[in-house]
Amino acid sequence: MNKLEEKVYCNVCKGARNHHILKTHSEVADYHSDIHWHAKYHIVQCMGCDTVAFVEQYGDEDTWDYNEYTGEREWKDIFKVFPEEPPKPSRDDFFLGDYKLKIKNFNHVDPELKELYSQIVQVFNQRFNILCAAGLRTLIEAICLKTNITGGRLYDEDKKVKVSRKGNEVYSTSLEGKIYGLYEKQLILWDQCRILQEIRDIGNSAVHEIEIPCIKTLRPAIIIVEGIFESIYELREKSLVKK
Repeated sequence: MNKLEEKVYCNVCKGARNHHILKTHSEVADYHSDIHWHAKYHIVQCMGCDTVAFVEQYGDEDTWDYNEYTGEREWKDIFKVFPEEPPKPSRDDFFLGDYKLKIKNFNHVDPELKELYSQIVQVFNQRFNILCAAGLRTLIEAICLKTNITGGRLYDEDKKVKVSRKGNEVYSTSLEGKIYGLYEKQLILWDQCRILQEIRDIGNSAVHEIEIPCIKTLRPAIIIVEGIFESIYELREKSLVKK
């Protein structure tokens, strides 16, 4: 049996190995083709563990590289093996590790909110950070909608209601006002309210300024939302005295 010209990845040995060629099918470009190319399709067997795989060997006018010794161009074929070698983990993959989240089951949360929450966790685990941030902002808006919160008075960091130049309390129907409305209706605590405002800012930056938030910011934001699901929906249903 002939040996494949180049070492290719073996799915069992978990590395590049020499392979015997068991069977080959060859093709070349048509005589009238503008591009000259050739292709070989091999059934191969690992010389280390005897595992069988499939290899595509392809070459054309552009598959060349410089020889480091002669400095001249050298035509080389490209070898692609199936099953393919899995991508090596990046720094982000390594960092994400334990940061991956599991979708929690909430028995009393509205189905639409649960579906949106589920999608947010999925895009977080896939590191689609902008979509995750935008989804979190949308989820906060949806919570306000489902709890019939249409606005609220605005507060400063000292928990004091903001006042206009005319001395009137400032009321807003924006998402900022709605989040404070959740607090005024005693659906969330003050600390939760402030964190939701931060999540709103992160979502705004992601959507309007294409600013990519990091997973160290998004993960606790999702956990906070899970806690709000617990306080607004789950705990109230479990309470001995229903409001």
